[in-house]
Amino acid sequence: MGEAVAVRPDQVSLGVLVSAVPRDAVNAAAAACGVADRRSGGKLPAHVIAYLTMGLCLFVEDDYEEVATKVTGSLSAWGCWDAGWSVPTASGITQARKRLGPKVLAEVFESVAGPVAERSTRGAWLRAWRLTAIDGFDIDVPDTPDNAEQFDYAGSGDNRSA
Repeated sequence: MGEAVAVRPDQVSLGVLVSAVPRDAVNAAAAACGVADRRSGGKLPAHVIAYLTMGLCLFVEDDYEEVATKVTGSLSAWGCWDAGWSVPTASGITQARKRLGPKVLAEVFESVAGPVAERSTRGAWLRAWRLTAIDGFDIDVPDTPDNAEQFDYAGSGDNRSA
């Protein structure tokens, strides 16, 4: 029997993320949206910012630098991080996320979203129907008029929240 390997939960989450969202899909989405890396060999190319943004959604309790450390460590292990780069600061991440914009992530989603189960996947089908489930999630955004217009509020009456 092989030796057990200890894997951190964040590595599993990021591993699934990177396998489900290939770097080529991120680069193609960035190109389709006219977003180019700021400079050749730049610290924060589009694929890194896309994975950082997705990581921020996975690890909502962590600050920017903690998420950046997790993501860049995993990207390094998978060959998607240049050894000459350093972990970006919160300010650098914010600026790069603004540069990337929401259209790139929407394009990435459209290119990779789809059913995971195949016809041969046990338990994924009930007769002719593919079984599906939708799990809700919350994302915290600042309580600004623009965000209220875009995302509305959860709850109702006195229990509503941004």
